[in-house]
Amino acid sequence: MLDFLAIRDFAVIADASIEFSPGFNVLTGETGAGKSMIVSALDLLRGERASAHFVRAGAPAAVVEAQFHLERPTPGLLDRLREHGLSEDDPQLILERVISTAGRGRQRIGGRLTTTAALAELVPQIIEISSQHDSLRLLSAGFALQVLDDFGGHGPLRADLDARVAALDALAARLEGLGELARTRDLQRETLEHLIGELTAADLSPGEHERLLVRRRYLASLRELLETARYAEEALSASEGSVQDRVHAVLGRLRKHAEVEPRFLQAADLLEEARIGIDEAVSLLRLSDGEDEDPESLDRIEERLFRISRLLRKHHCEDEAALLALADRSRAELAELENVDVELASQERQMSRVREAAVEAATALGQARTSAAVRFGERVTAELAELGFANARLFVELPQNKVRTDTPGHRRFGSRRLGAAGFESAEFWFEPNPGQAPQPVGRGASGGELSRIHLALQGVLADRSEVAVTLYDEVDAGIGGQVAVKIGEKLRRLSRVRQVLCITHLPQIAAHADTHFLVEKTVQDGQTLTTVRPLDPRERVAELARMLGGATPEALAHAASLLGQAAREEGR
Repeated sequence: MLDFLAIRDFAVIADASIEFSPGFNVLTGETGAGKSMIVSALDLLRGERASAHFVRAGAPAAVVEAQFHLERPTPGLLDRLREHGLSEDDPQLILERVISTAGRGRQRIGGRLTTTAALAELVPQIIEISSQHDSLRLLSAGFALQVLDDFGGHGPLRADLDARVAALDALAARLEGLGELARTRDLQRETLEHLIGELTAADLSPGEHERLLVRRRYLASLRELLETARYAEEALSASEGSVQDRVHAVLGRLRKHAEVEPRFLQAADLLEEARIGIDEAVSLLRLSDGEDEDPESLDRIEERLFRISRLLRKHHCEDEAALLALADRSRAELAELENVDVELASQERQMSRVREAAVEAATALGQARTSAAVRFGERVTAELAELGFANARLFVELPQNKVRTDTPGHRRFGSRRLGAAGFESAEFWFEPNPGQAPQPVGRGASGGELSRIHLALQGVLADRSEVAVTLYDEVDAGIGGQVAVKIGEKLRRLSRVRQVLCITHLPQIAAHADTHFLVEKTVQDGQTLTTVRPLDPRERVAELARMLGGATPEALAHAASLLGQAAREEGR
């Protein structure tokens, strides 16, 4: 349930904190008081797009925060919560949305920064908003089928069909690819054989290009290297008065007088280490002249580098390993080309089996839908009777999907088309009165009727819905009198299954609420502000009287009567 909602600097709301109760919560107030801003605030938490015009004049940012208590999250919702670092052991979920005039907003789930896309994915699983606009979903393609499947508990059948249709589509794509291979086999074989021959003839080895680059740099500098080595060797050991000779002479004299001066012995030891180092350096400097005797070796390296570089550029590969992998793939494709006829025959036999399996799954789902449609229509019709449609009837039509010109062959079954959801679609039909021709809901129901039909659907699906909170806005459009009383009773019963919030102008609905909030508009320091506060029993009677037309004795008595009637209905 929604425990707490805080709104700051949001449009006409400077600072409002609402502590909702379990059950049925109603919000009322004068037209223009700002009730719609509460809907907009919750919409933002559900990931709707934000705009700087939501920020109250003079404020740097608007903030919307909510705290939910989730006692028994569904497995799917629990997985989403874990993705945001929340635990099933902690039933509290805190959401925040900040809209800045500077254009940089932020949002948090459980204290962690997140994206609006994450809000849009998570929060609608917790709270839904039902309004006249939302009721238009009744007219959208796919909605009726989804509602019917939810009612019938067809989830496993839908999952089975989804898997089989996916397998059917994948196999059709495989067959199309094999057919293309068969049609272009000769050309592809020639291309692959040329590529394999070219790469095989190159006799590549991983890392060869890099090794050749290193070798080329060495050979290009070889003459200078040899000259440097000869110069160093001559200076250190080969010439008269070389470093080695001088060190040897110094060592002899130092050791001769070492007994008299101990420091000469220490110096001699250090020079001995230096002499050994010079000898090792001289041995390292004795480079072979053999490389210099082969002037064609650098040309061969250049030629090899050019060949490898050309292959890398031609086939868009980074190194020799990628070229070798390309050769392996090409050999596999060539082998597949040789076996394409056998593979085609095998896959076509498989296609027959997969099509049969898809038909079985779609048929089973269709039969379940036909059975559920009868029960669903009866249940919704009964709900509508309680909402003032005493003689109305709603039923579900399941027209078959007809083959279209763009229907692929593997989805064609005679004149029927296998869609993603089966062989049939679904439509809600509405008959407002006996003898009056039924029509699809979109053509046969007004806006107010759509709202009540939507409420009836939710009444039927209440125990199957995963959402914890439903906000009803404009559910009272176009109704009044005893029908409004019935809707109030319906919302109160629904609130025993989930938390219900309702914004209404009708006292007959508001009288059934467990908690009543008043949305008021005031002017302070030249600014229009909206506040929200809970009403005590006396204030509640006064607010219902205002909704009835004014604080007259008759209106007050009528308001008290509505509350008493609602209490008696609840006690039955």
